[in-house]
Amino acid sequence: MRKGVGRVSSRAALVALTLVIGQLLACMPSPEAREGGLFGRRQADKDQAGQHTLNVNGLERTYVLHTPRGTHSGKLPLVFVFHGGRGTGSQIKSHSGFDRVADEHGFVVVYPDSTGNWRDGRETTGEGWEDIEFVRAMIDHLERTENIDRRRVYSTGISNGGIFTLRLACDASNMIAAFAPVAA
Repeated sequence: MRKGVGRVSSRAALVALTLVIGQLLACMPSPEAREGGLFGRRQADKDQAGQHTLNVNGLERTYVLHTPRGTHSGKLPLVFVFHGGRGTGSQIKSHSGFDRVADEHGFVVVYPDSTGNWRDGRETTGEGWEDIEFVRAMIDHLERTENIDRRRVYSTGISNGGIFTLRLACDASNMIAAFAPVAA
């Protein structure tokens, strides 16, 4: 890889991350509201970064979930972080740094696992709707179990995950408020 190419990808990743975080911060309640607010206190009682499974149309799908540390009030924003082709949710979790940002700003992060590649609509990955249905099922499930705010669901991803984020922008904009693909 040429020296300059890596720098462009890093800058693009930083810009996309900044856009997602900026959007999240704009939608966050004030620190005072997070401390008590009208909705009371919420302590995350789940494994802070555990592996989970969800049955979607008869297929067991997996994801890694991170709930913010500490006490939070009200419904929390949710950020999807999609890995690149042949990657895993655990891998993008360890490389992205989103857990630290989620702890600092009080949002839930989910790192879903594809079944090899995300079905992003290109010939090489397939046109199937099963990955979009997986996203829909995760939103429904996390709304019930993690008290997420359906109006504040965001998506980002890199490479194949970035292209899948673009597909979600086209085919699932009714479920996700903002999209920030990286290096797609």
